[in-house]
Order: sequence, then C-alpha cells, then structure tokens
Amino acid sequence: MKLNIAQFGWVLALFIGWNANSAFALVGMDQKVFEGIQNAQQLAEEKAFDEAHNTLAKLRQRKHLSDYEIAQILSLSGYIYTQQEKYPLAIEQYKAVAVTKDITEGLKENALYLLVQLHMITEDYKSAIQYAETLREIKKVADPNLLVLIAQCHYRVDHFDIAKENLERAIVLEEEAGRPPKENWLLLANAIAYSCGDTVAMEKVLVRLIDLYPRDRYVLNLASVYGQKEESERQLLLLEPLYEAGLLKARAPKILLAQLYILHNVPEKGARVLQSLVGEADEADEIRDLELLAQAWTLAKEPDKAVAPLTAAAKRSRDGNNYVRLAQAFISMGDWASAKTALRSGIKKGHLSDEANGLLMLGMAQYNLKQFSDAIQTFQLAKKHDSIRELSEKWIGFVEREKERYDLARS
Repeated sequence: MKLNIAQFGWVLALFIGWNANSAFALVGMDQKVFEGIQNAQQLAEEKAFDEAHNTLAKLRQRKHLSDYEIAQILSLSGYIYTQQEKYPLAIEQYKAVAVTKDITEGLKENALYLLVQLHMITEDYKSAIQYAETLREIKKVADPNLLVLIAQCHYRVDHFDIAKENLERAIVLEEEAGRPPKENWLLLANAIAYSCGDTVAMEKVLVRLIDLYPRDRYVLNLASVYGQKEESERQLLLLEPLYEAGLLKARAPKILLAQLYILHNVPEKGARVLQSLVGEADEADEIRDLELLAQAWTLAKEPDKAVAPLTAAAKRSRDGNNYVRLAQAFISMGDWASAKTALRSGIKKGHLSDEANGLLMLGMAQYNLKQFSDAIQTFQLAKKHDSIRELSEKWIGFVEREKERYDLARS
C-alpha cells in the first residue's frame, strides 16, 4: 500500500514570510535542518531512498536539535519507510514522534493517525484500535474520519456491533455538517449488515448507495438482497431496466433475469435473454442454458423453437434425458416420427431419470405410427417396471385389438 506525501501532513511552508534577500524566518526549526529535510524529501520523491535515509541520519547527528526538529526528521523517515513498504520500521518512527513532548498537536495527531493506518496495513487491528482510541481522547472535537477508522478495525476483528455504532456516529456527524456520507463508508455499513445477516439494513444501505453513488453493481447487489428476502418481483423490476439499457454485462445476472421472467409468466422474454447467451459458457453451463432456453420456449407455447436447443443439449449431455424432453416437444407438435427417433436415442444413451416413462412414450409413438408389433414389444419391456406394469398391460391389450382391426381393414 503506497501512501502519498500529502497524507503525512508535511508542513512544507515552514516560513512566515520572505525578506529582501529571499531568506525566510522559520518557525521552530533551524534553516540548515529545514534545508536538509527538504533535500531528503526530494530524494524520497525520486525514489533515492538510501540517500534520503543517509541525509536524515546526518541531520540526527547535529547537536542541539529541538523536539520539533527531531519529530519532523522522524516523520519523514517514517514516510520513506512506508514508501519502501517497510512498515515495522515506519511504525517505530511514528511511535517515537507520538511520544515526543515539545511538538505541535497537529504533528502528534498526524503520527497517531498514521500509526492507526500502518497497523491496519499490517493487520494488527488490536494495536490500531488502541492508537485510534488514544487519538480520540486527545482530539477536542469528534472526528468522523477517525470514527470510520475505528469502525473498520472493529469490523476486521468481527466486533460488528462496535463497528456499527462508530460508523453510524460518523455518518450522523457528516450529515450534521451538511455532507453526505462517503461512498466507502456506506460500503462498510453494507459489509457490516451482510456479516450480521441483516437484509433489512443491507436494503436500506444499498438504496442509499444507489441514490448517492449510482452504480450498476449496487443495483445488482440490491437485487440479490431482494432474492434473499424472496421478493422476486422487486428483483425483476430492478434487473429489467438494466438489461434493456445494455448494462447487464455478466452472464449470471442475465441468467437470473431469464429465470425471473419465466417465474413471472413472461417466458418469451426469458427465452430471448437466454438466446443471447448461447455459445458463451463452458460445456456444463452451456447445457443448462440450453435446457432453460427450451423450457422457456415450451412455456411460451412455441415448442418448435425448443427443438434446436434441446437437440444441442441432448447431443452434449451424458444421459438421455434431454432426448426424452425433445420427444415431448415433438409429441406436442404431433410429430410422432421425430419423437420415436428422439426416444430411441435417449434410451440408447441411457442413465434416464425415468426409463419407464421413456418406454411408455416410445410405445405410444410407435402406436400412433401404426407400428403395432413394435409398440407391443416396447410395452412388454415397459411392463418390467413396477411403476407402470398395470398401465403397460392395458396398452398391450389396447394395441393388440387395434392391430387386429387394422389388419382386418387392410385385408
């Protein structure tokens, strides 16, 4: 994590005015020390960290340095170590600043702020909380930014109630000052609510995020919350405008939208969403997409449009179930020949979830094609399944009588 120099509260204008010789009067700092600090700062900006540290080390060797000068040197040293991501060393520098006596309140508070941030970077949240509480005690007015830092630390160690309390206080202070809460504050509030399983709070936070900082992902998150609350109609009302505006990019929310269309009796819209996804997923997901697409067209009473996705799914599937579904589509259109072919393929492929039903459908297809002997043979196979034994026997008797009448008519 890189922090810029502005975050370290550097007082680069340590002078109160220019004289005729372009010299300046420094507040609490020797001119040579100030120039050395400026030089070290410039070296740090140029990434010449070793040279910067050497410059500061030489400054520390000067006699009669004031506490304020020492604190400034330590602060810059801490900044450089932070830029080098040597956080333990940076922490030691700011600890030394924090206990230095004769320095400005601003410099001490800045050091404590940075100790909070650095301990958060190193995931030592207990220490971060301790320094944050110390800082809160010495500040004269409540600081919403500090309260948010405290909330973040408590959230990281699963103290959700304390985190929520501090964050809500920060938001109130910000609003009293006439400012809306920052986006990352509301994101933290949402994370706390999620960790507590509080969908009501999540809904409120996300609605506010959408109002203040409208982003597609917040709408999707709110739709997910409505899903958890089993409010599918509100999900649909959120996702449909995003899709129509071309803002639903990912596959998952499009699948969800299609499922919602099917659930709320607009399967044709669901089918058109799914049609746009064909060929975009891996093998397993592609098969599920094709099955859902076929289901949507079937519910839309357009079984002819279900044929293509079911055929593709059936060829890719490891079992024959999609061939059975394909046969059902053909039967609904009265195409018994295609239904028979699909059923034979499904039974041959095997692993049917209901083989008995597949045999029964095949026998019916053969009967409607007047292939009576084949139908009787198929029903004899179906009779071996206890679940349809009685029904198969009835079919056998019926087909035998139909065969006799048919043969008699032909003769």
